Amino acid sequence: MWAPVWIATLIVWPVRLLMLIIYFFIVTNAQVVASISAFFIGIKNWFDSIIYGDFYHAIKWIWNNPFVFMLFFGIFFLALLFLFAIKWVFDTAFEITWNIFVWMNALFFDSFWWMIN
Repeated sequence: MWAPVWIATLIVWPVRLLMLIIYFFIVTNAQVVASISAFFIGIKNWFDSIIYGDFYHAIKWIWNNPFVFMLFFGIFFLALLFLFAIKWVFDTAFEITWNIFVWMNALFFDSFWWMIN
């Protein structure tokens, strides 16, 4: 009655020993891969902390916050707007003056075309 059990044990033990060896290498390989991955992930996190650190997030917060953005850059933008307004006024005044000058000359010289001939 015990003979099949002993026969089954004799058949199974080399397979179990082989599985222990294979599982050992599988687990060891997984641990090595995990260690290497953790090493590179650590480098990536270090790089990200430099590139996307506190200064990056502060600038991003200022850029995305309208009130703080205008607090920092509002005076600069208003000065630019004022300078462009002054430029527009002078350009428009010059253009109007130039148009009057051109039209007056055209009317004057058109009136005396016969003197030129």
